Amino acid sequence: MADHLDKERMRGWGVLLTGTAEHITDPTTTDTLTNRAGSRPWAGGPSTCPVR
Repeated sequence: MADHLDKERMRGWGVLLTGTAEHITDPTTTDTLTNRAGSRPWAGGPSTCPVR
């Protein structure tokens, strides 16, 4: 799920995807994905459960 909250305009939205998911535990893969452009959570804060 990808959520966004615009506090200034008091609007928010989310996107829900369905399918098969896998919890990523490989440190090299999580580092690669974490450092990829656009990988920061829109809602802010850390992403503590990487899933693909």
